[in-house]
Amino acid sequence: MSLKWGATMRCSAFESLSAEGLRLGGANVTGTRQHCRSGGLSSARTRGRTLRRVALLAGVSLIALAPSAAHAIDGVWIGPGAEWTDGTNWSSTPDVPDNAATFTNNGAPTSATISDDASINTIQFTAGAPAFNFVTSGTGITFDINGAGIVNNSAFAPSFTNNDNLNFNNTSSAGNAVITTNNGGVLSFNNNSTAANAIIITNGGALTQFNDNSTGGNAQFITNAGGVVDFSNTAGPAGDGNISAGSIAGAGNYYLGSNLLTVGGNNLSTTVSGVISRLRSHWVRV
Repeated sequence: MSLKWGATMRCSAFESLSAEGLRLGGANVTGTRQHCRSGGLSSARTRGRTLRRVALLAGVSLIALAPSAAHAIDGVWIGPGAEWTDGTNWSSTPDVPDNAATFTNNGAPTSATISDDASINTIQFTAGAPAFNFVTSGTGITFDINGAGIVNNSAFAPSFTNNDNLNFNNTSSAGNAVITTNNGGVLSFNNNSTAANAIIITNGGALTQFNDNSTGGNAQFITNAGGVVDFSNTAGPAGDGNISAGSIAGAGNYYLGSNLLTVGGNNLSTTVSGVISRLRSHWVRV
């Protein structure tokens, strides 16, 4: 920031400011010893008072010019359109929420498309909410879920059709959602996120991957022929290579790396006809 002052400051503005080589914000204030003709105060008496006032004014200016902190945006889905990234479909219009997105029984469309990059912390479904379905556009967009994740208080599990890049980050949870990833799509669980109690369907040409310290939780994994679920890049929640899944099934491939995978927590009887890659790994059926 640069404050531009004239070379000679007038007494009427700053009570006979007189400074020799004063520098503030990169601007030089120079001048000879001057006296305020109206007040009769010497520059020696006024210099300390004036410099304190200059410092105060500069501090006020800095506060006034400081950018305001960005605030998180909450919104309720109201329609009438079906596009997530269109702010007019939210109560937060013209803004699209990036903190909490709430879905309720208010007559809004129950199918939503996501056609551009977006991020959200919490996707909340109220107790009376109907079944909602979300579909990404298949144009290479990224949808990030960064906070609590999917919180469902309704009687219906929400469904997500992922044709692009769907990421669960930080400590987010997939809740009890049904997530289907199609050819070319990637579903990623990063950091300390969890698939929780979701149903994770990975179709041919799609990838579901676990990174960092994420885990499959108690989720049901259905991996169809040509699909891949890769657990090899996570060290598990405790960092010791112990990971879990409620159940695994299908003709697709499961890569475990060096991890210990514990399955069966959801008490489902399932069959894997695909390949389970056990490179230095263990698979425990509970």
